[in-house]
Amino acid sequence: MFNNDIKRTIGKILKADGYKLAPPLGKGVVYYIKRHSEKLGFYVGCRDNRSLNGPITIDLHFTGLMNPDDSVMNFFSGLHVKILDVYDTEVTDKVMIAAGNKIKVIEKYIGSSYKFVLQELISPCIDSNKRPFGQLAIYREYILIYDTLKNDKNLQEEFVLLQNRCFQNYKKMGENAERIERIALCSSFIDRLPKDYFIEKGIYECLDFTRDIENLKYGLSSYIYAQALFGEK
Repeated sequence: MFNNDIKRTIGKILKADGYKLAPPLGKGVVYYIKRHSEKLGFYVGCRDNRSLNGPITIDLHFTGLMNPDDSVMNFFSGLHVKILDVYDTEVTDKVMIAAGNKIKVIEKYIGSSYKFVLQELISPCIDSNKRPFGQLAIYREYILIYDTLKNDKNLQEEFVLLQNRCFQNYKKMGENAERIERIALCSSFIDRLPKDYFIEKGIYECLDFTRDIENLKYGLSSYIYAQALFGEK
């Protein structure tokens, strides 16, 4: 019921403003997403916590591209705005529609801060590989790895083919099958690179190459997935 109510109220407003519905996460959680630029996106997270005697919440996030789920809420970078926090007796269509219109207004202002948000992703203010800020350092590595492969003239053609195959699988395959195939494609691509490729590029700082190579493969596949999910601007 909650998911359908979201789609027919705030969802209609968001879709008219260029947002699209993200893949389902289960009952009581709905995300809408919209690309801002090559590396940044908007997320609207709608959650129903009434089964736990909690409120219905709606949050607007402006940060780097990633899989739209609750990890976005806990990502220590970007701008995160609480739009709505209401209990059952206060929930009406009018309130939800007003929340959608509020997002349209606020989005313009937080979107204008894109230079700051992007700078924080590339060069975090707190540069640490320890929790809870380690995720920023690792995410930065994924961006740098993606950009390095994308801009390497010797790899451009092959990397474009990798992206295209991942994009095609995203459109055709079920979620689990697509994820397994995407990781396999990225793993095979990285395995064909010279062993010291990323070390020589000077971008392999937070991950240990011999220990965390599988994390690198997964990170690259996740970032390619996010690029496909958000689509073209």
